[in-house]
Amino acid sequence: MLYRRAAEAALETREREHRRAEAARERAAEGRRSAESIDAEHRSPEVWQEAVRKSTEGEGALLRKQYGRAADAFEAALTLYHQAQTQVRELVRGQREEARKKQQGAAEHRRGAMAVEAASYAVSDWSEAETSAAAGDAALAREAWEDAGRAFDQASTLYGRAEERAREAARARAEAEKAVEAVGAARRAAVDAHAAKHAPELWKEAELAEARAVAALSQRLRS
Repeated sequence: MLYRRAAEAALETREREHRRAEAARERAAEGRRSAESIDAEHRSPEVWQEAVRKSTEGEGALLRKQYGRAADAFEAALTLYHQAQTQVRELVRGQREEARKKQQGAAEHRRGAMAVEAASYAVSDWSEAETSAAAGDAALAREAWEDAGRAFDQASTLYGRAEERAREAARARAEAEKAVEAVGAARRAAVDAHAAKHAPELWKEAELAEARAVAALSQRLRS
């Protein structure tokens, strides 16, 4: 009678361990699916590989009917899958924050370029910058944080270049306008001295030079 009771107790204990191992196996499988859904295999590869190793260890123990060892391995795997998910979420949070900082940086560069009318005086760079900024916004909307960061970096660079080129164009226009003003002042002085009458050849050369200067200024204003 006592032997029978001992055998029954042992069988009950074994069945309980078997149920525990199967439940742990299912929890580990669910943990793996959750980790897969956020690409933990590639974003937290070391922890992922260790979790897979533990799951494989658990499967082997289960086949050998070592239920206690199997349950322990599956539970360890579940812990590791959770750890991988935590690492991925922290990584994603950092990427999201970095992308939004870069979005703000691009917006600041855009305001700087707008202040010097880069849309009018550095058309190509401005247009490319706007395209990159729009791509960054679209990437943010789909939560592609790395793509967004790269797009905003490019936009910042292009806005900065557009601003510099617009400033260079403004300086060139100012210099050309001063040159034309100087020519105009010289012309008025020559008119007062009746240069057209007393030095007709020089007057003609001066008029041609003035025409070339005005044409050059007009070209700069259009470019």
